[in-house]
Amino acid sequence: MEEIVIHHISEDELDAIEDGGADSLLLVFGVSLLSIGLGYLSNLLLLDKPQSTTRFTIYLIIMVITLILGPILLLIWWKLPDRRQKMIAKIRRRHTPPPDGTQVVQEGQTTRNEEKAQ
Repeated sequence: MEEIVIHHISEDELDAIEDGGADSLLLVFGVSLLSIGLGYLSNLLLLDKPQSTTRFTIYLIIMVITLILGPILLLIWWKLPDRRQKMIAKIRRRHTPPPDGTQVVQEGQTTRNEEKAQ
């Protein structure tokens, strides 16, 4: 039979798990900027001859900025510690499982052996 484990979680811990932290935003912005930069790169590579130097310059600036910022944000995301995983590990460490074959009895409860003895 499987065991049901109930973990006690404070409101602060629950809020921290729900928020997810800034690391998820770094991942989203990093991937978005990288894909935008690659899109502009493909446009510039497939462009035959630029009709306007101003438009070409704007495309080039956007491409360079996004291709630089995207990997930087992804690297920052990779190096940041995951607060949510640390919080979950902290909650799990609080639970100490009983040794195999033992019966867990809460305060005020009696076991079957104690009931038979009375």
